[in-house]
Amino acid sequence: MKAVGLQLGGVEQKNLTSTLKANGYLRVPNQNKANATTLYGGVVKTLLVQPGSVLKAGQTVATISNPQIIPMQEEYLTLASRITLAELEYNRQKEFNSGNAGALKNLQQAESELNTLRTRRASLRQQLQLMGIAPDKLTGDNLVASLAVRSP
Repeated sequence: MKAVGLQLGGVEQKNLTSTLKANGYLRVPNQNKANATTLYGGVVKTLLVQPGSVLKAGQTVATISNPQIIPMQEEYLTLASRITLAELEYNRQKEFNSGNAGALKNLQQAESELNTLRTRRASLRQQLQLMGIAPDKLTGDNLVASLAVRSP
């Protein structure tokens, strides 16, 4: 230190007029970091935060686009009319069977079809809710094309 004339001093606050280059590692304590992931992949459409931004729980971090979510919504909406038709067919077969005018096999097929459609609708409802899409508010005019990725 004496050979190069290096002197140690106290800590002082100064405005630097030039750039200071330094090498090192930045460590963030575990309680101050978090990961945000989504259940469904896609292409990042918008990124709403910058590195180092302070986030609140549930805040939208980014939006992603995925063309596969549109057919899911379409199928969910289509199932409603198919279920209505299947209920009518089931009731018709039930009425025929009660008067011994229809085959039991037809009633069982109608009941099976109705149960299958209801199960598929329940499955799609859960998937849409996991994506953050409200199935009850879904119509053919307001299909969602992008999903929000929220902070934990």
